[in-house]
Amino acid sequence: MPDLRDIEKAWNAQERHALRPAQERSRRLIGWSLLTAVVVACWLAAWLGWGAALGRGLQALYGVDARAADWWLRGDTHLHLVVAALVTVWSAWAGRLFTPVGSWIAPPITLVVIILDEVLQIGEDGRSFQWEDMIAGTVGMITAMVVILFSTRGDRAGYAGAR
Repeated sequence: MPDLRDIEKAWNAQERHALRPAQERSRRLIGWSLLTAVVVACWLAAWLGWGAALGRGLQALYGVDARAADWWLRGDTHLHLVVAALVTVWSAWAGRLFTPVGSWIAPPITLVVIILDEVLQIGEDGRSFQWEDMIAGTVGMITAMVVILFSTRGDRAGYAGAR
C-alpha cells in the first residue's frame, strides 16, 4: 500500500506542473508585447523619417559613400534586413501564441510588409521602389525563419490558445 506522504508528494508535484503552462504563457505574452512595442517604435521611426538618418549614420560608420557603394554595403539595405527579421520574429511569435499554424504564419506576413514598404515609397519625394531592398528584406526573413525553426525544434507546443 502506498504511503500517504508519497501520494502527497506526487499531488504537490502535479500541482506545480499544472501551474507552469499558465506562467510560461504569461511570460511569452509579455515578451511578445515588448517585441510589439519595438516593432511599433521602428515603424514610427521610419514614418517620421528617422530611418533615413539612421541609414546615413550607418553609412558614415562604414566609411563608404552610399552612392558609390554596392547595394549590399549600404546602411539602408542593412536596415531593411534587420527590420524584416524583426517582423518575422514578431509574427512567428504571434503565430505560436495565437494560431494553430504556428511559426509558419510569419513568412506571408513578412512578405506583405516588405512589399507594402516598397510600394508605398513610389509616390514619396526622395524615395523610390528598389528591388534590392526587397531582396534584403527577404534575406532577413529567411535568416530569421532558419533561426526560429532551429531554436524551436525541441519545443513543438504550437498553439497555446486553448490552454
